[in-house]
Amino acid sequence: MYDSIEQIRALFGVAEESVSLEFKSGRAFDEMNDRVRGTFVKEVTAFANAGGGTIIYGISEQRQGARNVAEDFEPVTNPDVTKDQLTVILTSNTDPVFSGFQIDIFPVEPRGRVFVIHVEQGDTAYQSRHDKRYYQRIGTTSEAMYDFSIRDVMNRRKAPRLFANLSIRNLQREAKQHRYRLIPTLKNEGVFTVHHWCLLVDIPTPTHLDPETGQSVLQRGPVRHENLQYTRFEYSSERLPPALNSLRLLPDQKLELTAQNGFPDLDLFVDLAAFVRSLETLEPPLRWTLFVDDAARKEGQTPFEQWCTF
Repeated sequence: MYDSIEQIRALFGVAEESVSLEFKSGRAFDEMNDRVRGTFVKEVTAFANAGGGTIIYGISEQRQGARNVAEDFEPVTNPDVTKDQLTVILTSNTDPVFSGFQIDIFPVEPRGRVFVIHVEQGDTAYQSRHDKRYYQRIGTTSEAMYDFSIRDVMNRRKAPRLFANLSIRNLQREAKQHRYRLIPTLKNEGVFTVHHWCLLVDIPTPTHLDPETGQSVLQRGPVRHENLQYTRFEYSSERLPPALNSLRLLPDQKLELTAQNGFPDLDLFVDLAAFVRSLETLEPPLRWTLFVDDAARKEGQTPFEQWCTF
């Protein structure tokens, strides 16, 4: 989400602030004083203590009734603001130390920048060390938390923290056809063993698939994302490949769902005709959805430019 300046520009006049999306003028970073640092920590921890989300610094907003809608670029112009500086502000002013964020920076002419802060849902409640308060995103604002809310969020640590990733290996690159191998990976980043999980992988149907589905992977019916049909594949801890006795993941354990571990390879073929007909225009990402016992559903994408190199 919001991996390019074009995707950010597409928000103008359409996207509104929500519990998971916040727009900030770049002027907010004109002076990086103590008050600004405190506000920055407050906003990020509020997202972490809610369901996670994205804060975009460098966008003006327009009031439309009760909605705050993205209007235009109003970029960060302070040249002293850096990714490293913001990272240090967050990690040194949160308790416990919060590291579940990613900062992307995009240049905007003539000399501005847009900062996109992707914030993960925290696995416990995070406190701002600036004012010793806990904050949570409520609607479109960051509010101080009550005791019962803090206790509720702290209980997240009892839930497993399993994450998924889709990487691509180039197998063939010819003038009229490319072949890519999809490598789904799971990693347990929590302190509890994960016993039951289900991973859905959605592949744009205009690609030619060469799956060896069977006992451990099921091909489901087609689904649609943004006016394009996808083919869905389902991996599950309930369907063991012959090579494994268990699909549980211990803390810090990683599992690649590949032939080496008993899963069928999933190869994608992209020919030039399909690329020109639909893929080049729509630039569809690969998509995944992860379900785990006692944890919220997670979703993610591998952007088009990372998996298709025509």
